Amino acid sequence: MKLSVFCGVSVDGFLARPNHTVDFLDTPEQGPHGFDEFYGGVDVVVIGRKTYQFVLAFGKWLYGKKPVVVLSSQPLDFSWIQSGVVEQMSGEPAEIVTRLKNRGFQHAYIDGGVTIQRFLTAGLIDRLVITRVPVLIGEGIPLFGPVPHDIALRHVETRSYRGGLVQSEYAIGVADPASTQEHAEPADDLRQNHPSVQPVTLVGKEVRLEPLTRKHVSELWKAAESSATEIFRWMPSAMQTGSAFQETMGKILQETERGASVAFATVKSGSGQLVGSTRFMNMDLANRRVEIGSTWIVPAWQRSAVNTEAKLLMLQHAFETWGCFRVELKTDSLNRQSRTAILRLGAKEEGTLRQHVICWDGRRRDTVYFSILDTEWPSVKAGLEEKLRNGGLGSAP
Repeated sequence: MKLSVFCGVSVDGFLARPNHTVDFLDTPEQGPHGFDEFYGGVDVVVIGRKTYQFVLAFGKWLYGKKPVVVLSSQPLDFSWIQSGVVEQMSGEPAEIVTRLKNRGFQHAYIDGGVTIQRFLTAGLIDRLVITRVPVLIGEGIPLFGPVPHDIALRHVETRSYRGGLVQSEYAIGVADPASTQEHAEPADDLRQNHPSVQPVTLVGKEVRLEPLTRKHVSELWKAAESSATEIFRWMPSAMQTGSAFQETMGKILQETERGASVAFATVKSGSGQLVGSTRFMNMDLANRRVEIGSTWIVPAWQRSAVNTEAKLLMLQHAFETWGCFRVELKTDSLNRQSRTAILRLGAKEEGTLRQHVICWDGRRRDTVYFSILDTEWPSVKAGLEEKLRNGGLGSAP
């Protein structure tokens, strides 16, 4: 089970004033900063008694229909809550986690100063997302308290938002996912150990794949905005609003900058029109395997030669430049269009990982895996070239 903290603090590290008010967190010109996407990805909220009393002062329930657990050994009155799902628990943090896990919960949002400190001290927090608001308040309720020993954090990303918000994300006690695969090389070493793993432009007749940069992101959103709900329906990360799109693309760029993936902007040859994006990801060149994923194309160019040629260029680079033994592709089990498109490439379906990913909206996604092996590549290549000669129909797996 995963436990995350997502909170706002003053620059001097306070969650609230001494009287528990948080008026300083609401600054002028403040824009969206990822909370809605985060909240959509958790399936239970855990708060303490003081946080519950703070919510009680509002006179309305703030958590919608998301299950909420209030930790307290004292009796609490929930009769005023008409539409929420709330219950009381007590016990040590590890005991609470075990009870939630046994009930099928997978991702808990831990909120409230004392509650955060208890779960952090118990070594149970996996992720910290801290948004600093540009104000000093001098005194108040601190986010952190005494800890029994140093707690090492792995910096994931720092983002800035309108209104002067600065948000830092940390993982606790978790190795970089790109480096935890058995026998895999650390992702940061890929470019050093494999000089060919560098930003590269792949050029075909219909499409050009050029290294994704921050300059591309705003133009890509302009291309996708009018059809964002349709395009990103099956993406596990939130991308259907401008801020969510910027956040997800920012994470992809960070992976690319440290050599953990190779991302591309998909450009229509001739016109220079940006029509989508794709990347090499989950790269394990020590074992000669990579994944092609995060692929999307604007509707006007779906089921055209654009995706077929883009896949041909990427597969050719993986097998013929990097010498891969295996290229993986995967998709949501519900995305029939993508599954059909991947099979049309010549990939073999391998199976389904059940409840593999918690999507941005809280849905537990089953993921279908496909692969192409180096021994299959010659026939797959010939098939793709034949499709291109015949018009190259292909969606965006």
